Amino acid sequence: MNSINIIYTCLIIFGILFICREIICWWFKMNQVVNLLTEIRDILHAKKNKGEGSKQPIAKLQEKETVILKDFFGKPHKVTSFKDENK
Repeated sequence: MNSINIIYTCLIIFGILFICREIICWWFKMNQVVNLLTEIRDILHAKKNKGEGSKQPIAKLQEKETVILKDFFGKPHKVTSFKDENK
């Protein structure tokens, strides 16, 4: 009976530590995402202030090729690939 209590105690402690680990990893991941988004925002503001954003052409896509492919069950699917006009 005593060894069963030790096993249950170890499982509960392991579960609590696992949950804490997941919370801590999630927290650091969210902080990293916020830091990256802040960095991207700052770079875009710098480009906007320099006027670089308006000089870059907007990519125009033209239809390149349309192919009809059949999936595993024989159902046809229309697949279209595009190319960038500016390249």
